[in-house]
Amino acid sequence: KKHVGPKEVFPFHFAQTEENNSINSVGRNITHIKLLVRDFLSSASNGESPFFLYVAFHDPHRCGHTQPQYGYFCERYGNGESGMGIIPDWKPSLYKPSDVIVPDYLPDTPATREDIAAQYTTIS
Repeated sequence: KKHVGPKEVFPFHFAQTEENNSINSVGRNITHIKLLVRDFLSSASNGESPFFLYVAFHDPHRCGHTQPQYGYFCERYGNGESGMGIIPDWKPSLYKPSDVIVPDYLPDTPATREDIAAQYTTIS
């Protein structure tokens, strides 16, 4: 997702976003993102023009409202479980709700612990 605009002021000549791809493919699948970066760099490597590469990840954002089968933060997407697919370059670190440290400013409840554990897993 591009958090810059308007399009007329900040044009992108190479843009692979959820506007033209699956959001998990371009926002979470680090193997696919790596290949897109290679494509970009090979096309920008003529040495004649400066370039700007902007890569953003969807991992810290919630996705459970649109794709609940993948978990609150899509922490199950690409983990190799049945129906979840595989992201070859990602070896998830699984966090248990009982093991996370809840910051003082949040209530220490099972729901909070599940939320933190899911986010830690997805950004690992």
